[in-house]
Amino acid sequence: MSRPPKKIAILGGGVGAVTAAFALTSAKGWEQEYDVTVYQIGWRLGGKGASGRRASAHQRIEEHGLHVWSGFYDNAIKQMKECLDELNSSGIGGVYGSFGESFTAHNNIALGDYSDHAWTMLPLRPENNDAIPGTGGVTLTPWQYFTELAGYLRAVLDKAGGKLKHAPHPAVTLPAHVQEHLARRRGFAVDTDSGTAVHWLDDLAQSLPKDPSAHVPADTEALEHITRAAHRAVKRDGIAIEAKSHGDETSRLLYEVLDLGGAALRGMVADGVYLHGFDVIDDVEISAWLERHGSKRETIDGPLVRAVYDYAFGFRQGMTDHAHRAIGAGVFLNGSLRLFFTYKGSIFFKMNAGMGDTIFTPYYKVLAARGVKFEFFHKVRDLKLDLEGVHIETIEIDRQATVLTPPYNPFVNVKGLDCWPSEPDFDQLKEGKDLAARKIDLESSWSDWQPVQQISLERGKDFDEVVLGISPVSYTHLRAHETRGNL
Repeated sequence: MSRPPKKIAILGGGVGAVTAAFALTSAKGWEQEYDVTVYQIGWRLGGKGASGRRASAHQRIEEHGLHVWSGFYDNAIKQMKECLDELNSSGIGGVYGSFGESFTAHNNIALGDYSDHAWTMLPLRPENNDAIPGTGGVTLTPWQYFTELAGYLRAVLDKAGGKLKHAPHPAVTLPAHVQEHLARRRGFAVDTDSGTAVHWLDDLAQSLPKDPSAHVPADTEALEHITRAAHRAVKRDGIAIEAKSHGDETSRLLYEVLDLGGAALRGMVADGVYLHGFDVIDDVEISAWLERHGSKRETIDGPLVRAVYDYAFGFRQGMTDHAHRAIGAGVFLNGSLRLFFTYKGSIFFKMNAGMGDTIFTPYYKVLAARGVKFEFFHKVRDLKLDLEGVHIETIEIDRQATVLTPPYNPFVNVKGLDCWPSEPDFDQLKEGKDLAARKIDLESSWSDWQPVQQISLERGKDFDEVVLGISPVSYTHLRAHETRGNL
């Protein structure tokens, strides 16, 4: 006698939730294993990435989150391609036909620099490449990132003229025993007049074993000396880099790249990151870490660093000043290096419609066709644990509205594309007229709208396993958790 399918309750409909549902239902014969239901507050999927079409403004797109994917999103892009291929092979319409139709390569970046009570836009255009997004997977080791960064700084310096006007030659500043070791590793006389400490660093990194555990103590000592020498040389020159044909703003960006890169390489050696991984520095905030390793305050407050904070929403309490910066040094460094050195095709891919239309419509259609059930207007109110505090025993849910003819149809069609509206379709809801008249926001945790029904889902009866697709911070807005047994 076969056992019944395991009931999976997925709470929330953001990226984590829908991709989990997609993965669970991708294996052949999954229907015999799982019975999947997604419980979603309000009328649309998407979480932070939700978007909507405003009917009163000619179906204008209203975004919640970012409108781009990074070129290193190997897993996300691969799964997105699989999702679109399945829809197209099944003849299900209302979506883009392919990843190429859904996304456009985008490498035209403008960095904002605020000074003298005005903003200046600084252009940055990372080169596209021939790699195919969503294929394979590239996650470099810390040492590989180190060597990539060292080579990149050399290329930046060469492009700017290849010299540092005011920095002494490394043969003058490095200890004699370090120079002797470098000569043995690099294979040429260290008293040459060519090159800078940045060049010497790249040469050394390229000559060392690819496995850093095979480095001898003299290699580590040489890295410590030469990363300090390279960074000091860059800082000593400041923005007086010998640029052949660049304006002041470009020269400044070049300097910031060299200053940040130099501090990062210096810190990766000093703190053992290249040996032990990025986690060893994640207890330090990145701005403090960069300053600890000699980066100038002007650089730390400059447009390159600020852009990463803005991109990652890396501030406490939404306050975008220096005091509220809050990204761990390991996360910042690893993420930035991966963003810049492992993208495929383009550093970014811009969605050709709203994020909801481009990503969550296809996922919804595929999952619904596979047999996943969606319960819109179901707001999770509380999670209760069993007496041992191990398993979720009960899921308390407020049903926000009554669908007149289930299932709820969430889409509005705009020029052949099925899109999520900016407000629910009140005509499908029993309470629709009241909701519309009172302008109730069913996605708000602070709405005074009373649920039409309170539901208690019980483990073993209504669900067997739970996928927490709701961000942990959201649970702080659930009712008080002081009672033992509540999550």
